[in-house]
Amino acid sequence: MRGTFHLLLAALLLGLTPGANAAITMDTTSVTLSTDNFTHNQWLGNRIRLAETADFQSPTSISMMLDVVYGTPYLSAFILEDIGAEPNKAKIIAEFGLNAASTTVAETPGGVNAVQLIFDMPRGSAGVMEPGKNYWVVAGVTDVNHNAATGQQMGLMHWYWASSYITSADGWTVDPWLSISNTNGADWSSFSGSPYVFGMTTIVVPEPSRAILMLAGLWGLLSRRRRLAVLPLLLCSCEPEAPKTAPKPALAVVGTETIRVEDFQSAAKRRGGGDREALLDELITESALVQRAQALKLDQSPEFRRRQRALLIAMLHEKEPPNLETPQPTPQQLQSLYDKPKPKLQTPAARQLAVLRLTEGREKLAEAVKRFQALPTDATRRGFGHIAAEFSEDQDTRYLGGDIGWLTAEEVQRRLPVPVAQAAQSLNSPGQCSAIITDGAASYVVLLTALREASMIPFEQARPRLLAEFSLRQSTLAAQKQRETERQGLRIEIDHALLKSLPLPQVGDEPQAPTPP
Repeated sequence: MRGTFHLLLAALLLGLTPGANAAITMDTTSVTLSTDNFTHNQWLGNRIRLAETADFQSPTSISMMLDVVYGTPYLSAFILEDIGAEPNKAKIIAEFGLNAASTTVAETPGGVNAVQLIFDMPRGSAGVMEPGKNYWVVAGVTDVNHNAATGQQMGLMHWYWASSYITSADGWTVDPWLSISNTNGADWSSFSGSPYVFGMTTIVVPEPSRAILMLAGLWGLLSRRRRLAVLPLLLCSCEPEAPKTAPKPALAVVGTETIRVEDFQSAAKRRGGGDREALLDELITESALVQRAQALKLDQSPEFRRRQRALLIAMLHEKEPPNLETPQPTPQQLQSLYDKPKPKLQTPAARQLAVLRLTEGREKLAEAVKRFQALPTDATRRGFGHIAAEFSEDQDTRYLGGDIGWLTAEEVQRRLPVPVAQAAQSLNSPGQCSAIITDGAASYVVLLTALREASMIPFEQARPRLLAEFSLRQSTLAAQKQRETERQGLRIEIDHALLKSLPLPQVGDEPQAPTPP
């Protein structure tokens, strides 16, 4: 009677690998908005939430879109619990290091821009994330590799943020709630902002509670008591029934269930001995709970059957681990990837601009332009030079000669008011100044200081991105091959017309919890 229960109990307590995958997907096709820094001292975090109706999950990897400014081998990604809307470093769900390909990229001495780094090397066992709770994806440099004698800079990364990058799935929501720590993750300060660019993969796990352990064993108990015609999924053999022998003595009777000597001995062996009375009392409680669940017909609920199947898949993957290994690329494969046209491997056309902004009228701005045009040519002058400091009211750029940096066409549209952006795009010769533009209460003049044509990134500079892309492709192929292997030999028929007719819940609809019969 207790064989099935003991099998399920052992499987859960051993932390078997579940069979279902879940994820937060990182869409890297959008245009980046901006970045925030993280170093050995300054760590960054983004809050995520698992819906109450989702499965229990355990993280398996994290990916991030970063600029490697100063390379370092000491990068880590964490999943931390939430405490008071801030990350809790004392409660680490998981910590991951970089895989081999991403480590090579992260240690690049000259730095790399806009590269996807994959953290999939666990440092210790990953915990379980519960539905209805908040968690934090945190990035930080965990050790110092600064060496003043050799000119080695301390590790510095830029983490991209852009709300259009993130696609949440499998019950996860990415919150626009961020946090920063200047004490290596010890103390945090949270604020509202656009989510960082990251992805996460998880595996679905059975609920780690005693109640679920009891429910998981219920099917085996019921199938024996009711003599079902079809054996339960978790039964370990299909051998013919052994010849009947004389009934063994009952150690205890609990309602309609009997605790026999072999049940007691099996439990004692599993626990390594212990107090007899306490052990028997535990078995009695177990039987009482199972019968209570049976009375409520919980074994007949779809949720019970779903969890039962998930546990069976977990046991299968423990016995036959999925093969997701990926090969290292050859030089020819990397060159082939590089030769294929890709916008990500191009440096887009851009223009360097400087801006004067005033709210005191066009006359004063015209005077500023006249004085600038009277200045002698100076290749070292930045933008409008001291004219910006004297006239411009833009506090971010007035002491930089009005310089707003290198901007692509799309970034010009985002950074400047529409009429000012249009005027900036019409300039086609370095040193050319726009006419005075009025937008609302302010007047502007734009100066084009330099132009840069679109060009391909050199192969060696693109190499880290190519390695990351090859790794991602091979991981996808390995997962697809694993799915084909798992389905091999099975006849699969799909009613596509019926599938198309099935309604799906709308985004934001929360399914109601079932009421026990």
